[in-house]
Amino acid sequence: MFSGLIYRIIVFAVIYAILAGFLIVYAKRIEKNPKKSLVYESDFELRKRFLDEEETANALANPKLGKATKSFVLCIGAVFIITVLSFIGQRVIQNESITDLLSNLPLISMAILFTVGGLRAGKISGMKGKELFSGFIDGAKAILPCAPLILFIISITYVLKRGMIIDTILYYVYNFIKNLGPYESLIAIFFVICIFEFFIGSGTAKAFLLMPILLPLVDMLTIERQSLVLTFCLSDGLCNILFPTSGIMIIAIGLINIPYSKYMRFMWKLFVMEFSAAIILMLIAVALGYH
Repeated sequence: MFSGLIYRIIVFAVIYAILAGFLIVYAKRIEKNPKKSLVYESDFELRKRFLDEEETANALANPKLGKATKSFVLCIGAVFIITVLSFIGQRVIQNESITDLLSNLPLISMAILFTVGGLRAGKISGMKGKELFSGFIDGAKAILPCAPLILFIISITYVLKRGMIIDTILYYVYNFIKNLGPYESLIAIFFVICIFEFFIGSGTAKAFLLMPILLPLVDMLTIERQSLVLTFCLSDGLCNILFPTSGIMIIAIGLINIPYSKYMRFMWKLFVMEFSAAIILMLIAVALGYH
C-alpha cells in the first residue's frame, strides 16, 4: 500500500507547487485589473446578484435557512458515500458489466440526489409552488446544455466496447510500444492512457482494461512496475480535467456558466506545465529504477 511512498510525495509536491504558483500569479494579475479575467463579462450577472447586500441579508436572516442547508448537506454526504462504495465495488467485483454500471453510479446519484436535495431545501426554506418551480428551472438551465454531451460520451464508450474497437487499438499499441526503449515506451504509455481517458473516464475501468496488457510489456522492457503505476496515475489524474468527455468536469464548469472554450483558454498553460513536469518525473523514475 505504501510502496514507493517517498517518491510519490515528491511527485505530489511538484505537481501541487506548479498548480499553486499558477493560481497565485493569475490571482494577483486579476486583483490588479479584474477586467483581465476571461469570465469578467459572463459572470457579471452573478456578481450583481450576489453582491446585493439587502437580498443577501434577507436570505441569511431566514430562520429556516439552517434546516434547508442541513438537508442539502445530507444529500451531498449521500453522494460522497455512494461514490466511495462505487469505488470499492469496482475494485472488488471482477464482472465488467457490473463495474461499468458502478463507474456511472456517482454521476447518476449526483443527478438524482442534487435534484431531490435542492427541491427539498427550497421547500424547507419557505419556497412554494411557482417560486420553487421557477428556481428549479433557473438552476436546470445552467446544466441542461451539458446533458446531450454526457449522453454522447456514454454512447462513444458503449460503441467502442461493444464493437471490440478498444481491443483492436490495444493490439496495435502493444506492437508499437514493444519495439521502443524504456524511456520512450513509458512516455508512449503515458499518452496512450491519455487517449483512452477521452473515451473511458473511470480510472478503475481503464486500469481493468489496460493493466493486464501493460504489466507484461513493462516487465519485458525492464521497467519497474511502480513506474507504470506512477505513469497511470499522472495520466489519469491530469486528463480528468482536460477532456470535454469528462461528465463531472463539464457539469462543474456548466454550473458556474463557463464555456469549455474559455476553460481551455485559462487552463492550457497549466496543462503544458503539468504534462512537462509529469514526463520529467516519469523519466527520473525510470533512471532511478523506482520501485
